[in-house]
Amino acid sequence: MSTLRSIIVLGAGIALLSGCGKSTSIGDVSYGAVSRNLSPEVNGLVISNYDNRSNNAVIDDLNERMLHDDWNRIWLRDKPSMLTPYPVVSTSRDP
Repeated sequence: MSTLRSIIVLGAGIALLSGCGKSTSIGDVSYGAVSRNLSPEVNGLVISNYDNRSNNAVIDDLNERMLHDDWNRIWLRDKPSMLTPYPVVSTSRDP
């Protein structure tokens, strides 16, 4: 039991001491850190990864909603039939 405890303590000590090296955090503004990555937050020329994911989510949402409209057009469900000689009440949201 004491051997297991000493192994755990030794492992925890090594884990704690191994993280005490040179810091490479986001706040590192040394010349070497800046010259390695001149644009860390930018994915393309003017857009960040976050903006890119947000734009893709909006586009996917629009495409999915348009797919429902296209499906209704394929099955001719987007407006009432014009073949009847009788007046038909409009079922669309447009006045």
